[in-house]
Amino acid sequence: MQKNAIQTADAERKETKVSSSYLLFLACWLVYTCAYIARGNFSFARSLMMEEGLIGVGVAGAVSSVYFICYAVGQMVNGALADKKSPFGMVAIGLALVVASNLAMTLAQPSWLFCVWWAVNGFGQSMLWSPVFFIISNILHSKVRFFAVTAIALSTPAGKMSCSLLSSLALKGGKWANVFYMASFIIAAMLLLWIAAYLAVRKNVINNAVVKENKANDEEKAEKGSHSALALFLGGGLIALIPSLLVYGVLCNGVSEVVPSILSGEYGLSASAAALLDTVIPIIGIVGVFFSNFCYLKMFKRNEVSAAFFCMMMCVPPVLVMLAMALLSKDGFVFGQYADAAIFVVAYALIYLLQLAFAHLIISLMAMKFSRFSLAATASGLTNAAAYGGSAIATYGLSYAIELLPLWGTLLIWLGCLAVAAVSLFFGLKQWKRFSKENKLI
Repeated sequence: MQKNAIQTADAERKETKVSSSYLLFLACWLVYTCAYIARGNFSFARSLMMEEGLIGVGVAGAVSSVYFICYAVGQMVNGALADKKSPFGMVAIGLALVVASNLAMTLAQPSWLFCVWWAVNGFGQSMLWSPVFFIISNILHSKVRFFAVTAIALSTPAGKMSCSLLSSLALKGGKWANVFYMASFIIAAMLLLWIAAYLAVRKNVINNAVVKENKANDEEKAEKGSHSALALFLGGGLIALIPSLLVYGVLCNGVSEVVPSILSGEYGLSASAAALLDTVIPIIGIVGVFFSNFCYLKMFKRNEVSAAFFCMMMCVPPVLVMLAMALLSKDGFVFGQYADAAIFVVAYALIYLLQLAFAHLIISLMAMKFSRFSLAATASGLTNAAAYGGSAIATYGLSYAIELLPLWGTLLIWLGCLAVAAVSLFFGLKQWKRFSKENKLI
């Protein structure tokens, strides 16, 4: 599975066949979608694990936190590697690590070992996104790419919805280990699918990054080499956007990890019922990808950062609704246990929708613009790493926040995060406009 194997002897054909592109993308989509089943399952098992005394609130927060730390660090490393090494081999190794770590979670062991295995899972998961994004940016036929970068964003809500539904079924018997067995079986099947897809398309795909490099003249190579990745990311505003990406990590990945615990703690739902109600969030979230494309193409004339600014600020109204409900329900439920829980879930689902739109605009569409500098996977890896850095901070902090603070106190923290994102996006937008004009990206 070496990178050179991606090339073809047919010098006349400059792009991967459309049929091979669709087959390869289908494999990418299924693998990345199912990966969410093996990353979100812990959030549904944690309540039962705590009830059985296997872990305390500190370890519960640490397990999720070390996952996101390792995922973020892995994104930095694997984002850069994906632009240089075999994306097919990286995905295969990543899937193998995910299977092994999920199986290890089912063993009887000291509580701190759960952190170790979930850290391995985090690093294994980090070997999936950047290679998949590299394949979309550089290997798929140009006619397939915009469809692919849109459809791959749907893998997040689809994966989270699958995780919620399957975890709900796995927990019916009250055995927390079932969610990890279930995930291991599914990811093992995806590993076999990935190998089969690679063997089917390996002779028919072209790495456009390699083709461009081979055809570049000395002057173009010198010009490309004079621009370091850091200089490009600074000039393009990616570095300025890091605080807003941290906020995305908090409000999307971090908060979604503790929503089942909020539903159980604040509204008294069982673990299975909380997992089932949680499926509403990714169902509504699916709209986020299409909403981001509408903002990008129609409202903001292909300016990703302007559209992302709008999506982030649209999160304020649903947070205010949740805050009002939390303040009104101090002495009991406003409309009843299940009605209040449903209002909370729908309000958060709108936030989740908008955060997915934000992520698609920055982590996918904006990062893809850097493919002309052969840095698309690196840019996407950097932005994803920042996002999951925020997730790491959020999951550990929110585990304590939902135990120690009233819900309205947690919601005030969310509003503060949105204020930080607004400042970051303001400065990032100015840099992106200038950079895009100079490089004719918009």
